[in-house]
Amino acid sequence: RAYQDLKEYAEEGKENIFKYLNWLYKQDKDGFLVATLDNNIVGFICADKNWTKERGEIHEFVVDPNYQNLGIGKLLFEKALSYLKESGKKYVGLWVGEKNIKAKNFYKKYGFEYKGKIKVWEKYLKKL
Repeated sequence: RAYQDLKEYAEEGKENIFKYLNWLYKQDKDGFLVATLDNNIVGFICADKNWTKERGEIHEFVVDPNYQNLGIGKLLFEKALSYLKESGKKYVGLWVGEKNIKAKNFYKKYGFEYKGKIKVWEKYLKKL
């Protein structure tokens, strides 16, 4: 549901989604953070401390639309940034779809700066 209005950025097919989630988890198990409410998964974020020596990366950040605007995303995001900083990273990067204005505005509030674009993806970077 999180990609219902942004389907051009979503993985398609159960097998592809499973492979992607599995890759994310294996990339940095400790940085795979999940938010639950009443035993339901309502969001997750993947913070990768293994990306480069100085830079961590946020690979995926999703909050179910039914649970947005409750502070869940803020909590997940701040926990991920703290995790990367505590891991000794000096920077954190992420990619966001060019049409995902809500996400871009969210990242800018946290001090992320636009660094360039490849096809439909925009790169943002922040010093920790």
